Amino acid sequence: MQNHIIETDENGLEQNSHGDSLFPLAGYDEYFSQFILKEVPWHWHEEIELVVVVEGSTHLEYVDGSLELEEGDGVFINSNTMHRLTQTSSIDCHIINFVLKPEFLGGRFDSRIYNEFVKPICSNKSLSAIKLSPKIMWERLILEKINNAFAIYTDQRFGYELSVQARLLDAWYILCVNQPTLFESIPPVTESKIRLDKITKFIHTHYDQKLAIKDLASVADISESECYRLFRKTLQTTPNDYILNHRLQMAAIKLIATNLSILNISYELGFGNPSYFSKKFKEQYATTPKEFRHLHQNK
Repeated sequence: MQNHIIETDENGLEQNSHGDSLFPLAGYDEYFSQFILKEVPWHWHEEIELVVVVEGSTHLEYVDGSLELEEGDGVFINSNTMHRLTQTSSIDCHIINFVLKPEFLGGRFDSRIYNEFVKPICSNKSLSAIKLSPKIMWERLILEKINNAFAIYTDQRFGYELSVQARLLDAWYILCVNQPTLFESIPPVTESKIRLDKITKFIHTHYDQKLAIKDLASVADISESECYRLFRKTLQTTPNDYILNHRLQMAAIKLIATNLSILNISYELGFGNPSYFSKKFKEQYATTPKEFRHLHQNK
């Protein structure tokens, strides 16, 4: 089974490409067990993402909110939205998803369609995600369009590009006519988003160094107690746990992608104590770093 690794830069921007400049869309049929961390870790990308849960359930987290997605549910994740998906079902969560550039739907940046029907939604930084439920008629129609488009994308017969685009444009049309408030004046970005963005970028750039809460707080010009409140309110975690999770995520990638010793990896990632690194890694992924490397490098 393939291992999926979501590599990000120091700002959390995903480095994987989706489609190409001539057809800026990619579709994925994924099981959470295929991801090396058995979750889709925190990341963001410029593309829109459309997800449908085929089997199982997942918890979607994003700044200032979260959603529970059961089998049959779907979600629209907006452009530039930092998000994470974790499994909540006892069975292996199975999802299909499209990752696409806004121009796939709107065409050229100076086109009427792009500026009137795509840009207002994708540039709305206060809009992170919209849940789609098969229990609501217009949302079920969108889900049907996405599922149908995915079947055509998977088959890839002659002209599939036209058919996929047509169905996703239909889905976008249904969203637009049923959510007219999306085109009203865009509310300003919340202060919490601005502050969190500054702090997470700092963490992603300096995770290999010793980080104290006072360092994080100073980046956003807030108190240490406010820093704790910010993380609990927006990401439902603590600053320390966020740092630890990011370091362990980077460790998992290095264990698979490099031949660096486990000792060197622990020091490179700012753990200092190799025993502490191994302990936390096993707590998180139910295996030692050595076992993890042996398991995944041999796939």
